[in-house]
Amino acid sequence: MNEIEFGGKKFTGPDSWEKMKAAQYLQWVRWQLSGAAHVGLYALLKLWFKLKSGDLRLLDDDQRATLVDTVFAFMSERPTHWMLPRVNILLREYRGPGDRLQYLTFGEYMFAESVRKSIDGMPTHEQMAELAASIYRPYDSKREGKRAAFDAATYDDQIRRFERLSKEVLHGILINYYGCQDQLVTRFEHLYKGSSSESGSGGTWLDVGLNLARQTTALGSFHEL
Repeated sequence: MNEIEFGGKKFTGPDSWEKMKAAQYLQWVRWQLSGAAHVGLYALLKLWFKLKSGDLRLLDDDQRATLVDTVFAFMSERPTHWMLPRVNILLREYRGPGDRLQYLTFGEYMFAESVRKSIDGMPTHEQMAELAASIYRPYDSKREGKRAAFDAATYDDQIRRFERLSKEVLHGILINYYGCQDQLVTRFEHLYKGSSSESGSGGTWLDVGLNLARQTTALGSFHEL
């Protein structure tokens, strides 16, 4: 955790995505959607570090800006830690893909990528719901990661269920997915190079999947693929 001290007092709050609670992440997403710049970050700083209004008055504008930039430096990169591991819709629990897409199968990844590549500019609520439905599975206590196996027959129904989620939750899932995708592309730069324009071809997808399976546990093992 991050500990800051001024005015003779110490305050503690998250210093990484991993230390952030799901509720705090959604507060951050609302700030992102609001476009409130540093004003909104001051509010998050007070909320997460349990600061009172009078505490920040001890600092001048430059000191407050420096404090905010320092405390939230880890937010310069999107999270690869899965921030919303579970969501509940109509009395049913769904589990996410895990940190760095640990439990996501390559088939689910293909569904999610097809949605991501269809997004041009600001995503619609329907697009975000479809992507979320691609990577979340109903809870299954007997399986690794507690996620049921993907069932294409229920996919359309699951999309309609996920459309019930709020804009903040769906946007948070999308940002999280982008962060995990960023680290895959960065970590396996040569593997992804030249594939973006041909992502629909079976050979290209299979090449990406098999090479990922050889190098990481994300998206399933070589044998499973």
